[in-house]
Amino acid sequence: MELRFNVINELPGLPRLVHATPSEYFKAIDVNGLERWRGRLYVETHRGTYTSHSLMKALHFEAERWIRELEAWWALSGSYDRGRAQSYWKVIMRDEFHDVLPGSAIKEVYDEVYRELGSLISELRAEASKVMSSLAGGGDGLAVFNSLPWSRSGYVIVDRPLKGSQRVDEGYLVYVSAPPMGFTPLRPADPGDRATARRAGDSIVLESSALRVTIAPDGSITSIALKATGDELVSGRANQLAIYQNSPGWADAWDIEPGYEAGEVKLSADSVEIKDSGPLMASALLRYSFGRSSVTQEVRLYAGLPFVEFRVRIDAVDRELMLKAWHSFNVNADSYAYGAPLGVLEEPAHKNTSWEKAMFEVPFQKFIDLYDSGRGVALLSPKKYGASVIGNRVGLTLLRSPMFPDPSTDLGPQQFTYAVMPHLGDWRHAKVPRIAYEYAFPLTVNNGSREASLMELSPENLVLEAVKAPEDGEGLVVRVFEAYNSSGVGTLRAPFRVAEAVSLDILEEEVVPRQIEVNDNTVRFSYRPREVITLLLRPSR
Repeated sequence: MELRFNVINELPGLPRLVHATPSEYFKAIDVNGLERWRGRLYVETHRGTYTSHSLMKALHFEAERWIRELEAWWALSGSYDRGRAQSYWKVIMRDEFHDVLPGSAIKEVYDEVYRELGSLISELRAEASKVMSSLAGGGDGLAVFNSLPWSRSGYVIVDRPLKGSQRVDEGYLVYVSAPPMGFTPLRPADPGDRATARRAGDSIVLESSALRVTIAPDGSITSIALKATGDELVSGRANQLAIYQNSPGWADAWDIEPGYEAGEVKLSADSVEIKDSGPLMASALLRYSFGRSSVTQEVRLYAGLPFVEFRVRIDAVDRELMLKAWHSFNVNADSYAYGAPLGVLEEPAHKNTSWEKAMFEVPFQKFIDLYDSGRGVALLSPKKYGASVIGNRVGLTLLRSPMFPDPSTDLGPQQFTYAVMPHLGDWRHAKVPRIAYEYAFPLTVNNGSREASLMELSPENLVLEAVKAPEDGEGLVVRVFEAYNSSGVGTLRAPFRVAEAVSLDILEEEVVPRQIEVNDNTVRFSYRPREVITLLLRPSR
């Protein structure tokens, strides 16, 4: 590159090149004469990297999840360790490097990175467990921890039978509640609901007070009904598994071929049977096989929760294949919403223009939601990042098995979960971003006996992304993003009496103008549509 730089500068008639930093480059640009682009900057290639090496994506998410938990509880307990936090982040950031996170590196890279991330996740979980237990007073009792700044109820797994619990594969399932950004002694609660499973002819019906799910003998879902209104959210079939031959030449791990749908082979389940019959969780077990590979799905319905969960195990042997789960929903979707880093965006669900047609595989984080003005369906997926959206259909990409540059890509077993959540109204009305965060960051259990709520955030369009110590000095940094494309005033209840609240940029270097009011431990702050807000809170002495 340096040789080309020198050659270009010696050739007559060409512009002169200079070395500069990104900041210097952007300062030199006259932006007044430039056109503005609004919306997704979509690269019409490398669509396969959203899915290749699925274990890499899953491990990376787990590392991000647990460092988020650790940093928050560290900061809230006053025991934040900057040196260790930086060392953890350096491992995560190094393993994001091209081509590692995209899944397009050689086998030797993943042999090392998988060990490194696995060890890091274990250390992060152990350190988070220590600080959580310390905050809650330790002891032999169990406490439930919620790292999101709103109260919530849900399920946790414990290693012992408790009153009202249900035995499941992972341990004992218990329904609990927890305060905003806090902890409470584990008290089994009644969800006020019951999940059941029954045979209806040759189909299986999973049912709760909110949903009725019908699973056909081939494993596809023929109905997801909202019982309160009678709304049917499936149009045709949901959970239709399909495999595709995908051999895009030298860019094997990188690309998905245009027109891949022409070689579609739909899968039919080898067996469909009832696994659990409630009362907290009912499920059906679906088994598929193709070539030398197999897929097992456990379709779960939980009492008191608004979604259907898919717990998937894939044992992949065959190469050069792509596996998708197609869901066709009964919504008239002009657009779909999807999670992105520090925000939520929307795109057309139709394929009218050449640009829209090129987006036959799209990236997302945590959720995709297809909706009209009356109802919608959200697909909640923390560890799968690629999907196809065509009208009222969404196809979640579950597996790619390229040969180059790593012939062992996703060879062997992988396990993950995702969920389908029908709802009334659009995605904003259904609070989908918050529910997606609850699904990605579930309640956790640790030793403890105390109860406390350390932070609370409102309104519902504000989502907490991080709580940490500042890069320099004392205080508490809270990072929030606005999810609904609206402006307003947010309210944050801090864990201490606040002397000063300062609005900073995301690098914590420059002050960002913002209206801020401080009253004891409450901070009110203005925000703009889709804004990322970073607040530095300094405690009173």
